[in-house]
Amino acid sequence: MAKIKRFGIIKTACFMGIYGFFIGVIGVLFTMVLIIIISGNLSDISSTFLPSLGSGLLSVILLPIIYGVVFFLIGLVFTPLMNLILKMINGLDWDIEIQQETSPIPMQNLEYSQGPPRQY
Repeated sequence: MAKIKRFGIIKTACFMGIYGFFIGVIGVLFTMVLIIIISGNLSDISSTFLPSLGSGLLSVILLPIIYGVVFFLIGLVFTPLMNLILKMINGLDWDIEIQQETSPIPMQNLEYSQGPPRQY
């Protein structure tokens, strides 16, 4: 049984930032699809809709970045707290099973002193 004693702060924060970015992308895509479904017929676009279209496109770019930065900061704050808790409870038990891969080709005579054997 393996134990996790601590997590690296920067690595965990980077993971959380990337995770947050993808959560933001998925959220923006979901929201865009939902708005298209709700709006129904887009042939009645008025002049008031066009300025909001620009801010909508800006949010498509900015929201995933904002989510990534916020999740990175959350990772920076909560990873030391998580490490403290892991220290108090003496690590986190993980059951890990390691399987050895078997090669379909028999591995015989891999070290040749003068190249591979010649066939006559």
